[in-house]
Amino acid sequence: MHDLFSRSITQSQKSEVRKWWTSFQENQEDLHLYFSECLQNEFDLVSWMRNTLQSIDARIMWEFGPGLKKKHRLVITSGSRKELRSLIKYILREAPELEHFEFYEYRLPQSIKQTSLMTEAIYQWPDLSSIDFKTAVDDFNRIQITCYSRFKDNKKTQLDKLRFITERLLGEETFEKWVGFIEVKEQPPFRNIGFLKVRNKDAISLNHLAAEVQKRIEEIKSTLPRKPYYEDFEEDPWVVLNLKPEKKKDYAFKEDLFVARFVSEALFRAMHEERTTFSAERFSNHGEIFLYLKMDGSSEDLDQELFEDKASIEDALELALNGQGRMIGTGTGLRYSYIDLAVKKLDEAIPVIQNTLQKGKLTKRSWLILHDPDYQNEWIGIWADSPAPYLVN
Repeated sequence: MHDLFSRSITQSQKSEVRKWWTSFQENQEDLHLYFSECLQNEFDLVSWMRNTLQSIDARIMWEFGPGLKKKHRLVITSGSRKELRSLIKYILREAPELEHFEFYEYRLPQSIKQTSLMTEAIYQWPDLSSIDFKTAVDDFNRIQITCYSRFKDNKKTQLDKLRFITERLLGEETFEKWVGFIEVKEQPPFRNIGFLKVRNKDAISLNHLAAEVQKRIEEIKSTLPRKPYYEDFEEDPWVVLNLKPEKKKDYAFKEDLFVARFVSEALFRAMHEERTTFSAERFSNHGEIFLYLKMDGSSEDLDQELFEDKASIEDALELALNGQGRMIGTGTGLRYSYIDLAVKKLDEAIPVIQNTLQKGKLTKRSWLILHDPDYQNEWIGIWADSPAPYLVN
């Protein structure tokens, strides 16, 4: 991801990141011994992690385990705190290459046995074999999971535990990007057919959850556009959408949008109605990046612009991107105007967009913002001295 999408990371945090990796390298042999063959030594892992990694941000979560390619792995994650994802990505970009350790941003999938042992230790649920589930796909290409449980905890407690179990079985990344809501229902009694006890009709045991979710993901991917959005193609007619924004003093993201024209209604709704859970992987198989240009229509320097109107800005961007990007939407808000783009390579597209808009003397109050919620607090100004956009909801 473009380095400029790291504005929310302070110089103090960057300094702490350097200290953290320096300390990790200095202590890597102690860490290796700590985890190898359960050797006991005097290394205080928890205190060391608190004083080094979590000095960057106390909310960072971590987890050591066996590596996939090397001896050990360390997962550094923000959990459900998406506002920390860009910081986590920055930390991992700075990671050194080490002999015994590999590093991950998301917790990896676990086996049913590992998950059962952990669930029993943490939640005192000793047997997960009685849990069944069903899956369905919603309008945002997310997988909804219904769990049928015989446990007697209240539904909220069960839901917390089942989210934990589901995340462990699927892996944190799949859970975060693909799973929508999880609901809990009481497991119906087994039905007796002769000498057999038949489980919940059409439900599947928890042992098959990971395979079932992967099957659903493949089904979703098979329905996605054959070509990337950044190519010039028309599979469906564009849609016009009307919204009713609440009047405010200022607007974060696209909160003031009242009319939009978009290449896909489903993509628009996922980006806007479910902004904090949007994932490009659920709408494209081509690894493209979705972002939008936000322009302040109340800026004092509008009279300096050379563009005649928003349509001329759209035409200039389409021409300049020349197959490396494409406009996929446009919209007007109570204060701001918007142009949505899909680009092939962000690092190549950003300078092209900036140069094109600077030639047209676009207002200084113009920014590029990613639809990826991992970068919800990040932005790139069209000009080097563009002020920060309003980001507070």
